[in-house]
Amino acid sequence: NLQIVKSLIRFQMDQVKDPHTEELFNECVNRVSAMALVHEQTYLSKDLANIDVNSYLAHLTRDLCHAYTIDTKLELDIRINVPTLSVDTLIPLGLVINEIISNSLKYAFKGRKEGIIMVHLDGDQHSGLSMSIGDNGIGLPDRSRWDRPETLGMELIHTLAGQLDATVELAPGPGTVYRIVTISKEKRKRA
Repeated sequence: NLQIVKSLIRFQMDQVKDPHTEELFNECVNRVSAMALVHEQTYLSKDLANIDVNSYLAHLTRDLCHAYTIDTKLELDIRINVPTLSVDTLIPLGLVINEIISNSLKYAFKGRKEGIIMVHLDGDQHSGLSMSIGDNGIGLPDRSRWDRPETLGMELIHTLAGQLDATVELAPGPGTVYRIVTISKEKRKRA
């Protein structure tokens, strides 16, 4: 049970005195929480091929915003035009969203009173999905290096996008917004 795993990690985290190590444990708890939430949604739907995406992403983003204590008033811009996805798609998708939003909450709004976290999802599993995930914060310090992962979080984003057969791009403009696009099942079969 993933709730037990979270409890064990939190128990171990209570023994840690170093703030950096504590942050790493907290990130681990958030990743496990993202997976546990998918499992919770599968129990509610009773159908591994059709899990309610709106409910899952609303819970995930709300839980992440509560997990990080920041002084910024946040607006959540969540637009989900995909009713259901399979568990095999939703787990890596949820983990990608978890990583991007976690990074936004940790870094994007330093010194800002207000900010926007966005998650937009369109398409479907058969024709392909198009996602925009990110924030209107201060942006990456070095936009030229975003595609060469040097942190576990960035490595996870690229690895999980690979599991989804997706491309990852950093959108131009203010803030940090990732555009992730999966290819259709027909194109996957031809490849």
